[in-house]
Amino acid sequence: MTDVKKLSNIELLEKLSKYRNMAFFSVLSIFLGMAVIIIYKVHFLYLAIVAVPFIFVARVFYKYYNEVQRRNLQ
Repeated sequence: MTDVKKLSNIELLEKLSKYRNMAFFSVLSIFLGMAVIIIYKVHFLYLAIVAVPFIFVARVFYKYYNEVQRRNLQ
């Protein structure tokens, strides 16, 4: 991955918009994971449903989001 500080403003906003929906649905998967745990009592599914998307997708999104906030682009 490229360093976010080396991206231009336009490139940074494009990357942010690319990952925005995926990050939203990965955060939404937390609630799905909680519902699965509460209803079906299967805790191993929490890792598959919640941890993987949240860690890998939201992490990338927030890397770009933090740089946008640092540059005051929004």
